Amino acid sequence: MSNAVTYDAARRRIISLATGGDPDAPVAACPGWAVRDVLAHLAAGLGDFAEQRFEGVEDGS
Repeated sequence: MSNAVTYDAARRRIISLATGGDPDAPVAACPGWAVRDVLAHLAAGLGDFAEQRFEGVEDGS
């Protein structure tokens, strides 16, 4: 599967979670987390990226 296909599938699942209606619903892929937790985590990561807060982030090498 290409990166574009993988990204699009993940994006669609996240949109489905965000528009599903119950922010307290559990998320099977993230045991112990509710929809609101996943969305908060993703939003915080985006905020860190936008503010260029990268300390502690591994570079993958």
